[in-house]
Amino acid sequence: MTTIVTTGRTDLDDLFKLSDILQHKNLSHTPFLAFVADGETVTVRLVSSADELVESYAAETPVMIQWAGKWRSDFFRMTVADVAWGLERRRRARAREQQPGCSICGGSIADGYRPREDELGWLKLCRGCCESYDREHPRPALR
Repeated sequence: MTTIVTTGRTDLDDLFKLSDILQHKNLSHTPFLAFVADGETVTVRLVSSADELVESYAAETPVMIQWAGKWRSDFFRMTVADVAWGLERRRRARAREQQPGCSICGGSIADGYRPREDELGWLKLCRGCCESYDREHPRPALR
């Protein structure tokens, strides 16, 4: 079995939050690089969208992408499973944004909502859910 070793940044939360690589349907300037092993041969395939990557390749397939940031360009390494997780997180965050009420109970947030961030993005919480969420997910104390 061929071992594929890639290098690059691994802070994918920042990549998925700050870039728009999960949104584009055609990443022509900086496509995903999928490293596909077949016996002793490794083929590098250019993939133009996150959706195509998740639909076409196995979850454990190594992937790299270049993100041209504001001041410098960085390479990131991941697997197809990481990209699928980023797409799911984005889908859930969008569903929450479109939801008219509390992200947990669906109740009224007429008196304003209290935003909280969890592992899948931002929550809109009514007063009751906010209090119970804060009890179950305490914030670190400020020093």
